[in-house]
Amino acid sequence: MSKKKQSKRVSESGVNEFINRLKNKGIDAGKEEAEKIVDNANKKAGKIVNDAEKQAEKLLSDAKKKIEKLEKSATESINIAFRDSVLNLENTISKTFVKQLKQMVKSEMSQEKSIRDLITAVIKATTNKKDLQILIVDHIGNNEKIDPAIYGITSSMLKEGIQLSKTYEKNKTGIMVKNAKTGIEIDMTDDAISELLLEHLLPRYQEILKGDK
Repeated sequence: MSKKKQSKRVSESGVNEFINRLKNKGIDAGKEEAEKIVDNANKKAGKIVNDAEKQAEKLLSDAKKKIEKLEKSATESINIAFRDSVLNLENTISKTFVKQLKQMVKSEMSQEKSIRDLITAVIKATTNKKDLQILIVDHIGNNEKIDPAIYGITSSMLKEGIQLSKTYEKNKTGIMVKNAKTGIEIDMTDDAISELLLEHLLPRYQEILKGDK
């Protein structure tokens, strides 16, 4: 083989080897670059997922807080509404009780027998009958003359100085008792008796409504 041919083959072999090395380096460099790209992509994807999880946790936490706040607000609103309903019901029932009691007293005081019993009790409880004035209050206006006997007042009582008269007052019935000497006057009409009864009965009635013994 001639030296020229041998030299040419060595030269071609070196070139091929150089080309192969470049190819290998290119492939390695490409692989390395690809690995970097994949690694960066994984890191970015991991960060995105991590951020998304944190955001989801925050949204979930905020949602829970809002739900708890709404539940608390709803519970408070229900409690307030229930309390107001109970108070309104108690108030309505109490008003009904007051109204019925007043109607009952007025009906009772409109009876001649009740007025007579009341006058009899007043006379028995009065020591000095000379200055005793009894005014029958009637819610029905009329000019009928009073018959003292109807109310249990005898002629001897009248001689002792007991005075009996009658007056008209709209929506009121009962008697007014006055001591002419001292000027002391006692209201024994249906309104006064109702207020006296309510002063003692209404608080107890309200306690019963609330379940207190």
